Amino acid sequence: MIQLGIIGAGKMAQAIVDGLLARGLTSVAVCDKDAGRLEYFKGRGVAAFDSVSELCRGCDTIMLAVKPQNFDEVCAEAGCALAGKNLISVMAGKRAETVKAASGAASVVRVMPNLAAVVGRSVSFISYLDVSDAGKAKAREIFSAIGQVEEIGEDRMDAATAVSGSGIAYVFYFMQAMIDAAVKMGFKYAEARRIALGVFDGAAEYGNKSGEKFDTLIQNVCSKGGTTERAIGVLKENGVAAMIEAAAFAAFDRSAELAGAAKRAPRGVGAAAPIKAVKPAAGTKAKPKKPVAAPEIIRLSDGTVVIYTDGACSGNPGPGAWAAALMAGGRCKEIGGYEPETTNNRMELLGAIRALECLKRPSKVKLYSDSAYLVNAVRLGWLRSWQSNGWRSKSKTDVKNIDLWQALAVLLERHDVELIKAEGHSGDAWNERCDQQARALIKAHTS
Repeated sequence: MIQLGIIGAGKMAQAIVDGLLARGLTSVAVCDKDAGRLEYFKGRGVAAFDSVSELCRGCDTIMLAVKPQNFDEVCAEAGCALAGKNLISVMAGKRAETVKAASGAASVVRVMPNLAAVVGRSVSFISYLDVSDAGKAKAREIFSAIGQVEEIGEDRMDAATAVSGSGIAYVFYFMQAMIDAAVKMGFKYAEARRIALGVFDGAAEYGNKSGEKFDTLIQNVCSKGGTTERAIGVLKENGVAAMIEAAAFAAFDRSAELAGAAKRAPRGVGAAAPIKAVKPAAGTKAKPKKPVAAPEIIRLSDGTVVIYTDGACSGNPGPGAWAAALMAGGRCKEIGGYEPETTNNRMELLGAIRALECLKRPSKVKLYSDSAYLVNAVRLGWLRSWQSNGWRSKSKTDVKNIDLWQALAVLLERHDVELIKAEGHSGDAWNERCDQQARALIKAHTS
């Protein structure tokens, strides 16, 4: 009999299987509807099934590695095949009692790993419901293969989700902010990424080996009147610690909600201080009215994203707006925004920035704009020169619209963008469309 059958063949299942195989534990099978994923596991020498009931017949212990919303479907397909089995659930927000009652299982091990399981560095929290000593030992063996194991009562699982399951994303968020800052200071994106990874890796190892409190480690880095002291002061003034705490409790509450429990207000959490930051778009962000039907969607065979942007301003300076159209895979997304007091150049830049921010992963992009100010700055190397010179022009003066240029620089490092000069008001359908959308936004907000 196979020692472990896994229902679901996603990233977490793959990480667990990889960890087990690395330890020589090969008595494992997977089940999924995705034939491509099953072929992957077969290639690793793992038994693969497309039927839940078939998998269950050959396994005593079953792991549920599916999305919580798919649990009922799995139970329906399995019928009575899960009854009497020893289950391990890595589903977020599903209480062990709920899983046991719906499946008829003999016992349930509930586990909250995190994405670092992919590299064998997960922190996995485990709780038990009617599990034998042998079952507990087996669960520890499985999850030790992908990292650190912590055994807790299930009443603490929402906290484990908030701090560890979701916590890895908080770290990535902070790292991305450091990368963005480094790029604005003149580093290339690849350099900034290496720096951030090195800093976090070194800090984690130092913190682990030193055994000291992190408050003490912070003070060890800070020199009186120095750079770090000033930086930490800014973090404190802006309530960053309180915001991280508030974010963790938001995840805690959401975990409880997913499990059907009443939302539990956190105790001892002070109100976060407001963060004084530039908002993504000042003024009202609204979808522009469509004065004419949209032109035919542009679709490139190599998957390149096509973007058209335009900005407009009534008075320059005065009320302004921007509009953009993003096209890929036969689909089109149109966005726009308004500001009550701005300039035409800022709206041209903001249109490009907001469009690129819509891309959720690094992409190849053809971006069309009729703004010579925008296109020439990128294509003729002005932007790179400004970065190298500390955001000062050849005349040694501060670059205008520095906040927007810095934001654009980060996005250009992240994506492979070709800036193309569109001829304004010359019959280019999408350029005309964006111009009309931007002007319609100004009219909607000023009339």
